[in-house]
Amino acid sequence: TQSHSNFLSIAPVGALNRWAKNADMNPISIAEHSAHRATEEAIRLWALGSAEYPIDGGSLIQRYSEMAVVDSVTEFATNGRRALEVCQLKEDIYLKQPRWIWKPTQGYAKVGELRDAFNRIIHAQQLEVGFEKSAAKTCMGGGGVVIPYILARTDRKELSYIDLFAMAHAWLFQVLPSIHAPKERDAQQDAP
Repeated sequence: TQSHSNFLSIAPVGALNRWAKNADMNPISIAEHSAHRATEEAIRLWALGSAEYPIDGGSLIQRYSEMAVVDSVTEFATNGRRALEVCQLKEDIYLKQPRWIWKPTQGYAKVGELRDAFNRIIHAQQLEVGFEKSAAKTCMGGGGVVIPYILARTDRKELSYIDLFAMAHAWLFQVLPSIHAPKERDAQQDAP
C-alpha cells in the first residue's frame, strides 16, 4: 500500500485530483502540490547542506551527494518558483541563514534573494556543487568536507554562489508560513 505522502510526491496533479475526488477529499491545486514538493526538497537540501562527508575514501559518497544536491536543487527551484508565482508572494525573501560560516573564495557574487536563486538554478547553463573542507572538529579520519553552496551561471548572469542551507531555511521559515497563513486565517473565519 502506498502512503498519502508518497503518492503526492510521485503522482501527476491530474491523478492527484482524481484520487482526491474518489477518496472524498478536496482536489489538490498545482500551488499546493508545488509547495509540497518544494518543501520536501528544502528539507533534503537542509540535510545535504548540514552533513559532513569523509575526505579519505569518500569520493563515492561525495559523487552521490553531488547528484542528490543537483536533483534536489533543481526540483526545489522549479516547484518553489511555481508556488511563489501562483500564491502571488511578492516580497523579497532573503537568504540570510547559512549553516556553515564560509566566504566566497573565487570572487564570484553571492546570491542574496530566493527568487533570484531559483531563476539562476532554473536557467543554469552551468551548475556546480561546492565542497569545502569543514572547519568543525570531526570524528572522521582525514577530516570532512561540507556542501555549503552551489555555483550557477546562466546565459545572462555570471557564475555566482548560492547557499544551499540558506535557501532551505528561507523557504521553511519565511515562505512556508506565508503560504499557510491565508488558509489558517480562512479556516478561523469559517469556524463557528
